[in-house]
Amino acid sequence: MVRVIHFVRHCDVENLEGIVYGRLAGFQLSAVGRGQADRLGEYFAERQITALFSSPLLRATQTARAIRSHHSGLMIRTSRRLQEVRTSYQGLREKDVPASVNMFDNPRDASDESIADVYRRMEKFLDWLRRGSVAQVCQKGEIICVSHQAPIAILRAGLEDRPLVVTSLRGPHEPKKGSVTTLTFQASDTPAISYHDVVS
Repeated sequence: MVRVIHFVRHCDVENLEGIVYGRLAGFQLSAVGRGQADRLGEYFAERQITALFSSPLLRATQTARAIRSHHSGLMIRTSRRLQEVRTSYQGLREKDVPASVNMFDNPRDASDESIADVYRRMEKFLDWLRRGSVAQVCQKGEIICVSHQAPIAILRAGLEDRPLVVTSLRGPHEPKKGSVTTLTFQASDTPAISYHDVVS
């Protein structure tokens, strides 16, 4: 089975109007974000990376491309399971959403994802990485998955058996832009989890 899987939060985004961009198309890395992505690429340059996955959103694929630039022949594969949280808050201005409101405890639409919904899809993706056909190809190297803040924080909370509530996603468990959350599996299905703030 695959032993080392890195979950990378995409880098800084160009968002001058302060939009809750969610899954909206077209939000790309800022100049700061492109510099961060270059540093991420350098961080992974000497590692044996055998697979690179990304959320299909532009900011994530741009981050993944910077990582791939140091690994000749490595292909970026996208997965919707690594997507940002589905929320009907997307498109609103951040200033129009009260600070006391969060998208999980205050859903605006029945289609909005809950924390449990996000954990289920991230857990399924992780299980597929470790046990599916990709595991046979990647077992001797490391895997990188570029995703988003909330999905990575939610996956970590669930793996650490912390409550799947908003407070579990904040503070020291909130991945910064361009950060790396690494899962290292030994004999059991419970990984050792480490965190690296690569670009700050």
